[in-house]
Amino acid sequence: MPVKRRTTKLSGDNKDEKYVIYRKKNIIYLYCDIDRSAWMKFNEILYEMNEDNSINEIILRISSGGGEISYAFNIASLIENSKKPIHGIVDNECSSSAMFLLLACKTRKATRCSEFLIHEASVETDLKTTELLKQYNAEMVMEKETKDYFLARTKIKSKQYDILNADGIAFYTQDAIKYGIISEVI
Repeated sequence: MPVKRRTTKLSGDNKDEKYVIYRKKNIIYLYCDIDRSAWMKFNEILYEMNEDNSINEIILRISSGGGEISYAFNIASLIENSKKPIHGIVDNECSSSAMFLLLACKTRKATRCSEFLIHEASVETDLKTTELLKQYNAEMVMEKETKDYFLARTKIKSKQYDILNADGIAFYTQDAIKYGIISEVI
């Protein structure tokens, strides 16, 4: 039975169902930014699916521009520790922290014209110097964890990752195959 849809609207967005996360049979549709509410909803849906004996495997369909990295790591951990295998499919966009969700999946595919993006973290600039230094140190630790995560799950080499990450340039399905982010175009 499908879980009730939850919408997360961006400010000024008048389209009620533009950003949603919901379940349909053995498929989770994650078409939203990654934040606390997306993590909580994903956790709720995944728990239900893991308890459903009629489901043998789960498909995660992603179209996300990313969001908060800590919640992305939380969702990736849920994916990796799921009782049932989760297979990822990018429907349109998999950028920034949404990449962690895809990389956590057992198999990874994308539609022909999907867009991907890896980029450096950003630091809030309206901070006092001591707060900025603390934030910078935390971001440097997160950058290392992020790089290690990518290198362990893709064909991307260290120097290549540094270039992609620093430039923050979008790339598409064929490059995602070359980088080992996905294995197949659907």
